[in-house]
Amino acid sequence: MAGQWVEVTGEVLEADVKQRKFQLWIDGQTHVLVMFSDPQEVDVTTALRDHKSVRVRVKGQAEMSPQGKLLRVTEIEELVLGPAGEVPYDPPRRHPSRRFWRVWRVKCQRLNGTSSPAT
Repeated sequence: MAGQWVEVTGEVLEADVKQRKFQLWIDGQTHVLVMFSDPQEVDVTTALRDHKSVRVRVKGQAEMSPQGKLLRVTEIEELVLGPAGEVPYDPPRRHPSRRFWRVWRVKCQRLNGTSSPAT
């Protein structure tokens, strides 16, 4: 499956500037291959050089296996360097499907002539 949007953070431990790809290690056992462009080379090599203290957050298009495993990031939309050990603030979000089912339930209730308190 190609063209899925992903966001992943990890440590750069290997980079090939000639082939424009690097390995992003998400944890001690899991890594993903990431393709990068010429303008991103400086950030990638900086992350490799300072890998003990720098983490990279990548947002972009990715290829996924049929089982849903991340295979590789094929195009980077955003590449951000940050300090290791710092957990970025990620505000709690409702899953998009919750809104779909809530709207669906309300529409069904209207069709059936029933109602319930809004959630």
